[in-house]
Amino acid sequence: SGRNRNASVTMLSDGMVIRLSPSQFASFVEHTPAESIPFEQASQRVASGGTKWIDVRMPNEFKKERLEGAINLPLILLRVKMETELNPDNGYIVYCDDGRRSDAAAFLLRQRGFNVMTLKGGLDSRTDQVEALYTLKESA
Repeated sequence: SGRNRNASVTMLSDGMVIRLSPSQFASFVEHTPAESIPFEQASQRVASGGTKWIDVRMPNEFKKERLEGAINLPLILLRVKMETELNPDNGYIVYCDDGRRSDAAAFLLRQRGFNVMTLKGGLDSRTDQVEALYTLKESA
């Protein structure tokens, strides 16, 4: 993202720490993004079966509004839960608010062999179409 990040790392055995320049780091994480499809196309795939929605937002965001039938699998938990909660025989369309978390989630899922696409622009760019085609679930 080009922004400062923070992370904690605990080594369980002796090792070496190296520093990478931004360009060196980018060469390790560059990838071909997953196919991103518009809402109309995505909703048709889900409606025809075999493809499911994955909402990678946090549970509080998911509770406020979500696409009908979506699985909530927050990006922060994806690495830990994807293999136990997702079926590799299904196709998945990943979404979040603006597409950033979706892209990261799709990258992780594709690394593990899942068939995945992202919702183009996320929910923010498709709110009118989402409301027209789906009833956004709202919790009281």
